[in-house]
Amino acid sequence: MFGRLNRGGAESRTMDIYRNIDRTKVQFDFIVHTNEACDYEEEAKTLGASVFKLPRFTGKNYFAYRKAWRAFLEQRGKSYNAIHVHVTNFASVFLSLLKSIPMRIAHSRNASDRSPVKRMLVKAARPSILKHCTHYLSVSKKAADFVFGKDANGIVVVPNAIDARMFAYNPELRKRTREELKLGDSFVVGHVGRMHPQKNHTYLLQTVKALQDEHPDIVLLLVGDGPLRSVIERQAAGLGVKARFTGLRDDVPALMQAFDVFVLPSLFEGLPGVVLEAQAAGLPCLVSDTITRECAIVPELCAFFPITASPEVWADAMWNRRGYIRRVTLDEFKRSGFDAPEQAIWYERFYSSGK
Repeated sequence: MFGRLNRGGAESRTMDIYRNIDRTKVQFDFIVHTNEACDYEEEAKTLGASVFKLPRFTGKNYFAYRKAWRAFLEQRGKSYNAIHVHVTNFASVFLSLLKSIPMRIAHSRNASDRSPVKRMLVKAARPSILKHCTHYLSVSKKAADFVFGKDANGIVVVPNAIDARMFAYNPELRKRTREELKLGDSFVVGHVGRMHPQKNHTYLLQTVKALQDEHPDIVLLLVGDGPLRSVIERQAAGLGVKARFTGLRDDVPALMQAFDVFVLPSLFEGLPGVVLEAQAAGLPCLVSDTITRECAIVPELCAFFPITASPEVWADAMWNRRGYIRRVTLDEFKRSGFDAPEQAIWYERFYSSGK
């Protein structure tokens, strides 16, 4: 269950599992809270899923929202062995209705939220989650504490796995992608993420501005879209930052080949899959120290910096990564448990047995 089945972190990671799971043993359906077409909707249907659309919960539509859930459950509820909930801030509104489904799984994917209202909602939903769910998963210890509380028991931390093979470093693909993007020999700072306050794009622009002041040929490549895109574009222009906005792309593995360094100065994360993808591509990664160290699958690639530091600190760190010799890191992912094909086997067993 998601808000939308778009190219966000949780949705992308779930699709990685869905593509790799044995669908003769386990089949997914999806509940989303939008009537709009979603990025992964057609692919999910091709793989055998149904996509059910419920109204977005606004607070004012409490009774209508619960009515929509009841209608769905009357139609399909008894056909499911498990329901896997990735939206926890208003879970208390519907969880009590799910008793007919044997496995009721709550999955924590974020370690905080900038919005005081959403933080309050998560805390308010906690008693209902602990009462009505049968299983509790989290991408990291910090994310588990945020949603379930520090004293909760029975939490299983499940790595935020990716299909690392899709991102493995490929010198020929790097050359071809850079030619297509007309990047020449430029040093490319890359970022992939939704344009949302959580991702801290304003600070990212400040760090790249500090770098471009010393090295004008630096290129900032921003992949993604979101509610703040127009604001971020204006900020980049106002600062004089040379930035290229690609919008949403379905070729992120190729774009990561074109980067020279990956930067993620987020205010908070659960366990960001995009950092895993960058490491799978063999990229040096500079990430904020608000992010759990559990994301450092290849320690030599990851460096953590405070977002309270001057932009020049990050700028120097980026520049110091020039000339890094990239390599294939698939073995590290297979050993770590962060590889989607391996994790899909775990999910097959989990959905079947609850263990």
